Amino acid sequence: MLNRILLLCALFISFSTLPARAQTTSWVQLEAQSSLRAAEASAREYVLEFSDIAAFAISGGWYAVAIGPYGRDAAETRLRQLRAE
Repeated sequence: MLNRILLLCALFISFSTLPARAQTTSWVQLEAQSSLRAAEASAREYVLEFSDIAAFAISGGWYAVAIGPYGRDAAETRLRQLRAE
């Protein structure tokens, strides 16, 4: 229950600051889920590997599970690292 509350707080913070950060930050999307519950479950699994995991709504009623935020160059570098693994 505490994990869900923390994740929801992180979602709220992500949503409330997204317009301000959209121009200067990037996220590396790991997956997309069709429900909030599935995105939360995935985020809980990924948090064991990534400390900067987030889940948030994207267009079309889907939910992204992503790491970040990063600057554009750092996001591209991180994406290359993940693809190389």
